[in-house]
Order: sequence, then structure tokens, then C-alpha cells
Amino acid sequence: MAPLLDLSFIYGVNLNTISYLTFPLGVGYLTGSFASELTRLVPRQLLVGASALLFGLTTLAMPFYGRLWALWAGAALLGVGSGVWDSSQSVLLVEMWPSWAANAVLQTTQGCYGLGTIVAPFLVSPFVFGEKNLTQIDGRNETITPEMRERSLAVPYVVSGLTASAGR
Repeated sequence: MAPLLDLSFIYGVNLNTISYLTFPLGVGYLTGSFASELTRLVPRQLLVGASALLFGLTTLAMPFYGRLWALWAGAALLGVGSGVWDSSQSVLLVEMWPSWAANAVLQTTQGCYGLGTIVAPFLVSPFVFGEKNLTQIDGRNETITPEMRERSLAVPYVVSGLTASAGR
């Protein structure tokens, strides 16, 4: 929730408005899950790779879109990349691994997802200001500006975006 709060300060909207970000993300995800049917026309490996790249680049750009409509468009593209990835990668893994090992590989990927959801909040917490309006910089109180929030959020978004693009 805290990254959404920081995004609301960056884009100059209230928390309720930034919370609507889940709508274009969900529509994009649904669209992406249907787009996985493109594997009849495009090789699955190419589609999975392109979806990982789309997912990573749109994640990387989240704090930098500048306008709320651009953030929503980016969230929709992020959803498309996620939907294609989630609906295609399991099939790709089953095709790659022998039948006796496919279950273990799929369970490992889901276990890593679970581990990431537990560890991620601890990793991102040093970069999130949340509801604070003042911070200590060189021993003096400074007002937290949207630019400071953007610079601070850049680190986790860029790292996760690059990791998603390269590691998926």
C-alpha cells in the first residue's frame, strides 16, 4: 500500500484515485491471458520473452510516466505482459521438462513467487516514504517533495523491472 501512497503524491492525486490503477491492470491481464492464443501464430518462446520484456519495461517506468493517463496505459500494458506470461510460461515449462520433472519445476516457480511476495515488502521499505511529510537529511528536517518520492521509488521499480526483463 505504501508504494501506492507514494505514487499518489508523485502524480498529485488522492489515494482513492491511484487505487483505480488496479482496473487497467486487471483489464490488461485479462486481455493478455487471451492473447496467449497467439502461440498458434508466434513461437511460444518468442511470446514469453516479449511478455517478460513488456512486463519489465512497464514496471521500470511506473514512477516516471508523468501523467496519470500514461500511468494507467502503462498499467494496462503491464497487465497484458503479466497475463501472457502467466498463461504461457506453465505450458512452456511442461513442454521443456520431462513429465516426471515438470511438477517439481512448476511447484518451484510457484514457491519462488510466494517467497517474493513475503520478502519484497522488506526489500522495498527503505525506499518508501508513505504518509510522512518530513524527513531528516544531514541532520535537518526537509519537506518530502514528489520529486524526492520519485527518485526514491526509482530504485525498487528499476531493479524489479530489469530483473523481470532479464530473469523471466
